[in-house]
Amino acid sequence: MWRFGRKPRLLLHVGTHKTGTTSIQKVLHDHRPYDRERGLFYPVPPRALIPSSHPHHDLAHCLAGDRPEERARAAIFRTYVRKAAHPQDRIVISSEPLYRHVLGMDWTSASWSDSSAYWPAREAYLKRLRRWLSPFDVSVLMFVREKRAFAISLAAEMARKQTLSVSADELMTMHSPQLFDYERQIALLSRHVGPVSVVDYDDSVARGGSVVAFYAALGLEPPPGSAMFACG
Repeated sequence: MWRFGRKPRLLLHVGTHKTGTTSIQKVLHDHRPYDRERGLFYPVPPRALIPSSHPHHDLAHCLAGDRPEERARAAIFRTYVRKAAHPQDRIVISSEPLYRHVLGMDWTSASWSDSSAYWPAREAYLKRLRRWLSPFDVSVLMFVREKRAFAISLAAEMARKQTLSVSADELMTMHSPQLFDYERQIALLSRHVGPVSVVDYDDSVARGGSVVAFYAALGLEPPPGSAMFACG
């Protein structure tokens, strides 16, 4: 049981996209006993409770929607986290769509590239996220990479998944320029969610990879054997 007046600590890992998030999430998932012994709790509810729970994309998507079943899944997941966490734990929620989602539009929406529409929609999503996080003492961890490299990698992934067919230049200047405005994204996260720590992805690759950098940001050694995921 939590001591009166003390909120459980929660680290929100928001990506960004293409910064080794999948590798980080796989290591967190596969080494949960190791992490739990060190006070790190990566919640993975039973699939009977939450159909999709690893990584935490389902939560990110549910918070962007308004259907009753989405609200219910988000509420069930939060209840599970609160009950399963120990008082000494630092909870980790990890999903790169948390960096992307807005309310009322998706990536194929014509208004996505309109800054006057995008930023209020982004802020509305973060306010909803903050309400979901209200039982927790939240901090944010965000990896960023050189912007053009980010655009090239993201455009290639979107083309591969047939989400959208745009060039890296079009992504940066026409379709999704807001995703590359790190400063404003960080400011909004800080204002509405919690203090933000930023890790340079390119530097982390040179120093052993995103997994090593992630654990270092938490003051921990990465699990044994996780070096295979060094380049994320």
